[in-house]
Amino acid sequence: MFLEGLALLLQWRTGLSSVHAGSLAEAERVLDEAGQELACVVVDLDLPDGGGNELIERTNRLPTLALLRTRTLKRQARALESGADEVLSTAGPVEEIVASVERLIGQASAHRASPALLPAPIHPTS
Repeated sequence: MFLEGLALLLQWRTGLSSVHAGSLAEAERVLDEAGQELACVVVDLDLPDGGGNELIERTNRLPTLALLRTRTLKRQARALESGADEVLSTAGPVEEIVASVERLIGQASAHRASPALLPAPIHPTS
């Protein structure tokens, strides 16, 4: 439910479509297929089949938001070292996630044109 609600809210707020993945393997496939078509990537670091830090390293410098169920300093630092632009807790308000995505898209569009928003992969944590 969290995932679908977030995707709808992002589409409503940005006017861009999204795609999501429910596992690390699926997320890797999405990244491979979409390539530079992505405007922003949202990665849940608590994916069921592996850590999302490896996925962040593969985003090729795309604007990336990392989500953590529990945001410890160590895990936050690791996500930033992997290449995440921002790190938020999934326990926080969804509006904070949306605002972060909007901010990252705005920063990216200042550097290049972004045809679509694909804030993938996201995995619901609640």
